[in-house]
Amino acid sequence: DRGHMVRRENPVWGSLAVARRANADTFHYTNSCPQMGVVNQQVWLGLENYVLQNARHDRMRISVFTGPFFTPDDLEYRGARVPLSFW
Repeated sequence: DRGHMVRRENPVWGSLAVARRANADTFHYTNSCPQMGVVNQQVWLGLENYVLQNARHDRMRISVFTGPFFTPDDLEYRGARVPLSFW
């Protein structure tokens, strides 16, 4: 699966111009990463939803940093390594 590291909803805030730019900026290959489908579409999505819901509920502003952590044990698929770990 190819997943976005920052999903579209997260950076869309601020003035209308800034929010539109942030929305568009999530659609670049530099914001995507090969991922395991089940993890990306279920586990990671559930974690993102949990964080967002609680941040909204508690009126918090948070910063989330994500990225792949490549190791020699990662899976190879079509010439690309699929990371088994993220930070």
